[in-house]
Amino acid sequence: MRNECYNFIVFNGHEDDIKRALENLDNVLNYDGLHRATYFKALGMEDMEHEFDVNWIDATIEGHTETRIVIEALTPGEPPIEFFRYMSKVYALEIMLDYEEMTEDIGGTVMMKDGNITNHIHSSYWKHRYMQDPDVCIESLLANLEEYESYDDFETKRHELMSVMKSSDKKFMQSIFERIRDCE
Repeated sequence: MRNECYNFIVFNGHEDDIKRALENLDNVLNYDGLHRATYFKALGMEDMEHEFDVNWIDATIEGHTETRIVIEALTPGEPPIEFFRYMSKVYALEIMLDYEEMTEDIGGTVMMKDGNITNHIHSSYWKHRYMQDPDVCIESLLANLEEYESYDDFETKRHELMSVMKSSDKKFMQSIFERIRDCE
């Protein structure tokens, strides 16, 4: 079984484009891999059916306004960047795709507009989490200590995070890392 990638997607656009996307998204958000041609046709993307590795999408519309749609979705493996890049072209939308997958150690944010990637920040899972919300990242990291098989494994994450942490967090985390090292 492939790993699941968590995706947070925000569609921004003109009222008519958002309305058209919302109507089509409503029909196909929880795609289970069956009836692939019908799925892509409903999205207005039938010419791209064989271009994307989208085997399933488990998604929920978290909210929408006249000019914005917010979606949370799980997809298999890596984030479906090309899929949403193409959607930004079909629907004339600005799309922000924020993704993270802990097992593969990836995280990032992609900005797309009119079928083009305008910005892509790709990093490790923990770096991405820290850049989004330092406090939540540190809490999660400490809560997941049992996942690390050795101090060396944890030390790799420490080194990675220290490159982006603010100084007050570095001091706190360094004291935690030292306690862990001393316990081995």
